[in-house]
Amino acid sequence: IKTSQKTGIKIYEDSITDWNLLELQEKYPFEMVTVKCPRKIEATSGADWEWWLNSNGLWFGLRVQAKKLDVRTLRYRNLAKTTRSGRQVDLLIGKSLTNTPPVMPIYVFYNYWDTSLFNSPWLCRSFSKMPEMLGCGVCNAIIVREMINRGMEELEGLSTTMYPWSCLVCCMGFSKGD
Repeated sequence: IKTSQKTGIKIYEDSITDWNLLELQEKYPFEMVTVKCPRKIEATSGADWEWWLNSNGLWFGLRVQAKKLDVRTLRYRNLAKTTRSGRQVDLLIGKSLTNTPPVMPIYVFYNYWDTSLFNSPWLCRSFSKMPEMLGCGVCNAIIVREMINRGMEELEGLSTTMYPWSCLVCCMGFSKGD
């Protein structure tokens, strides 16, 4: 996103998603399964993709909706998006929790901002503050829904509940060491 800003070549949320998913799936073929949702499925499930993460034969499912930060306004466009099937956030949560087996509904936020304009909170317990690690931040979708309901669709509000996405797989701050 930073390079996009510098060059004036616009990068879309879908492009960021594709690059990230390809890179991660290629790098960790035995630790994860990635299923990208076609647009028709996204409209009814609220998800851009589903991840299944493997650790020692135990699998954990995540259903993910991605949003890109608007660098100029520091807001997430379409965060409160509604489709014919309902609010995207409600679909994501409802379809995730009623899935068999249930999966965790999360948001991934693609971020870049001028850190002199906004000093984000740092929730990660494993690493010293590095705002660039929030380039891909994650939030529980239930918390995101609460924020949307309160009209908080900007980085300032959501960053109070956002973790670097590396916390999904390697966070010693929450782990018990095993």
